[in-house]
Amino acid sequence: MVVRAAAVLGLVWFGDALIYVVMPLHASAFGISLGLVGVVLSVNRIVRILGYGWVTSLSRRFGLRTITASAALGAALSTLGYGLFLGLLPLLVARLVWGMAYGVLNVTTTAYAIGDGRRTGRRVGLNRAVSTIGPTLALSGGAWLALELGPRGVFVALGVLGLLAVPLALTLPRELAAGAHEVDRPRTTRWRPSTLNVLFFANSVIDGAFTTTLSLLFAGSLSVGSALLAAGLLLALQRLAIVLLSLVGGALIDRIGATRLLTPCVGVVVLGLLGIAHGVLYPAAIAVVIARALLSVTGPVLASTERGGSTVERLAAFATWVDCGAAVGPLLGGFAVARLGLPVLYVVLAASLALAMALYLTGRPRWAVP
Repeated sequence: MVVRAAAVLGLVWFGDALIYVVMPLHASAFGISLGLVGVVLSVNRIVRILGYGWVTSLSRRFGLRTITASAALGAALSTLGYGLFLGLLPLLVARLVWGMAYGVLNVTTTAYAIGDGRRTGRRVGLNRAVSTIGPTLALSGGAWLALELGPRGVFVALGVLGLLAVPLALTLPRELAAGAHEVDRPRTTRWRPSTLNVLFFANSVIDGAFTTTLSLLFAGSLSVGSALLAAGLLLALQRLAIVLLSLVGGALIDRIGATRLLTPCVGVVVLGLLGIAHGVLYPAAIAVVIARALLSVTGPVLASTERGGSTVERLAAFATWVDCGAAVGPLLGGFAVARLGLPVLYVVLAASLALAMALYLTGRPRWAVP
């Protein structure tokens, strides 16, 4: 069940990962100007954040399997839309559909991975590893396929491939095994963040700022072309690290506990950010990438143990704050670099994450998992 649910997301994720590479280079092929590319690529995140609020009510009304299959269909059709339609309005509609679909799939596939709460680390790790294979392949093989089929033809092919996710989703259980004993739990409010959500909001801000400023960091010691290549390779390493380390991190969580893995990983990220701020670029950046790959498993596992609401509600609240951080990160990165410079930005990011970790540890309730 875990692999099938993760494969549903992985199959429809190809198009979203590849469009960030293809559209900026071939904007005219999609019937838009280069200046509108940013608008098209970013609009999905807004509806995604809003859409997390609908997942709980939809799952209660129609069941997890139905909304997962429906979201898979919407995601596949959005990828087809990139290749079949020209102009700003159709592309915006396609991106909005993708945003809503991803919001549902991100929560439901993780909920399937958590299941009845047994061996959660391994199951979430396997979920992350399998689902991330799609975008990882899109950044490598998909780029080659775009050269063969053209900038729009490649999305038609990937959209057709994504349609395979719909029958796969229909093989999933209608509900979670844990659903029955969660009905009477007090509901949670996703806009009132727990200390865990604050911590992963800060972590996600770092991800957005780090990705946005990475090529600028390398440009300080390399040519522009080499800086772009180095940044691209490191981001590809980040995807690969998530695939490989999700499996390792999941097993470690089940063995030593999620918080015991969370604490050193956050510590490594803080030290890595400080290292980047002081010019220790390559080892510090790699350390940040590896530690954040492990955190991608740790966060959902801890979110599933939060008090209040069903598994779907807790994961939706967690995902809301992670995506809010991912939206804030690039804005903060661009503003801070222009006004304060890269070293100050990375010191501030390190201090913010350390403070959020301290708040989490001091506010952690006694019943929380180790």
